Amino acid sequence: DCMKFCPMPPDWERAEHYRYYQTTVFTRYNLNAEIDITETERMRRKMGLKFYPIFLWMVMHTVNNWKEMRMTTDKDGNPGCWDVCCPVYPVFHEDDHTFSDLWTEWNPDFSAFYRAVTEDMHTYGDVHGIKARDNQPMNFTPVSLEPWLSFTGHGSDTFTTPQMLFPSADAVSPPQMPSAPASLPPNFPNSTLPICALSPKISFLSSTN
Repeated sequence: DCMKFCPMPPDWERAEHYRYYQTTVFTRYNLNAEIDITETERMRRKMGLKFYPIFLWMVMHTVNNWKEMRMTTDKDGNPGCWDVCCPVYPVFHEDDHTFSDLWTEWNPDFSAFYRAVTEDMHTYGDVHGIKARDNQPMNFTPVSLEPWLSFTGHGSDTFTTPQMLFPSADAVSPPQMPSAPASLPPNFPNSTLPICALSPKISFLSSTN
C-alpha cells in the first residue's frame, strides 16, 4: 500500500525532542558533503541512460530506506511516517520556459522505475500547468535537477508551519557530452555529488572537479 501512514508509538525515543523542536525552538541546520559519482556517470554514459531518472532512483532509494526521511503528521498533527514515498519532480517546457510537476510511483527495482519515469515523462511531459499529472499522492518527496547551474553549496526554504517534516532534494546534473561512447578517455573529469542537508530538507548537489 503506497499510502500507508504509520504513527509513531507512544514510547517513541525521540518524542520529547520532537515536541521541543516543534513547539519551543524552531531551528534549521545545513550540512554539506560530497559523494563521488564518477563510476555512476561512467556507467550511465556507457549504457546511454538519462541522468534524471537515475538521480530520482538514488534519492528515493535513500528516502525509502531511512524512515526519518518519510516523516510527516496526520490530520490531527500526530507524527508518523509513510511506509514508502514517491518522487514529485519538475519537467521543463522549452516552448515557454515554464515547468510542470510530475510524479511516479516508487519501485525499488531500478529497471522498472527507470522505465516508469521515462514513460511518465513521455506521457505528461508536454502538459503545461503546475501539476502535469493529476492525483498526486500525499506520500511524496520533492526532487529537482538544475542543469544550468554549478555550485558546491545550496540552501532553500519553503515558508510553512514546523510540521513540514519531509525532505526536498535538488541537484545540478553532471557535465554533458555530445554522445555516450562505449569507453571514456583517461582524463574524463571526476564527478562529485555534494550534499547540503537542511532540516527538514535535504539538497543533493552535483559539481565537476
